[in-house]
Amino acid sequence: MSCACAESRHDVRVTVQESSLSLRAAKVVTEVLAPTVVLIAELIAVALISAGPVKGLGWAALVMCSVLLPFGFVLWGARTGRWDGHHVRGREHRTLPLLVGLGSVLAGLVLLVVLDGPRNLIAVEVAVVVGIIVTVVVTRWWKISVHAGVAAGAVTNLVQILGPWWLLLVPLVVLVGWSRVRLTDHTAAQVTVGAVVNAAIAGTVFALVS
Repeated sequence: MSCACAESRHDVRVTVQESSLSLRAAKVVTEVLAPTVVLIAELIAVALISAGPVKGLGWAALVMCSVLLPFGFVLWGARTGRWDGHHVRGREHRTLPLLVGLGSVLAGLVLLVVLDGPRNLIAVEVAVVVGIIVTVVVTRWWKISVHAGVAAGAVTNLVQILGPWWLLLVPLVVLVGWSRVRLTDHTAAQVTVGAVVNAAIAGTVFALVS
């Protein structure tokens, strides 16, 4: 009897440890593959590919500002208690940060067009704008996953620009989705819809604009 109890306690400890490890892993994935990080990486890659290492850095700096400014606004809101953290978990608080992001990306897009920026970079920015608009609309009724959406959209555009080998990044989209569900920030449906809708938007808009 004592042996059975000891084994039961051991199993419980193992389960708790595994749960704790998966939770920490989910937090790391959520931060490392956060929308701002993924979007900046995508925009830098597209800028360098489209314009070369010299001019590409200049275009990358321009579009990075359009992403970093709204992220700074989100951090400010988190620190002042306007919303619950820099991932803005509450659906009712997401509209304003999304609108600020939309305005910033639109400004960057206008500059790209006026300055005759790389066509592929403009196409990606347009796709981002459309994705944000759709997310703002959906967010009024449902908490669609921005993490999964940005990751899926980025992979879709990179495949269009660089070829099918970049489909190897799809597991990262799945990993992002898992992290959001594991942290209970989203349901599996919210993650799936976010990824599918934004991949479709990114792919369609890029094909039309590029």
